[in-house]
Amino acid sequence: MTTEEFRRRAADCLRWAQEAANERTKGLWLNMAQIWLDRAEDPTRTQHMVRSDHRTGAQRNFYGPA
Repeated sequence: MTTEEFRRRAADCLRWAQEAANERTKGLWLNMAQIWLDRAEDPTRTQHMVRSDHRTGAQRNFYGPA
């Protein structure tokens, strides 16, 4: 992912936080936005975002298309 993609995802999370129905959900979206911004600052930190499937060795990206 590029820095721009990380920032775009953070912006989405911030928008969703503004639209959140309650404070708990708002906090979750704000936390996720911060995580995306952290990744934009240091893209090398994304290693733990991709996990290998122990059965096949295939990698799954839990945050959308790679």
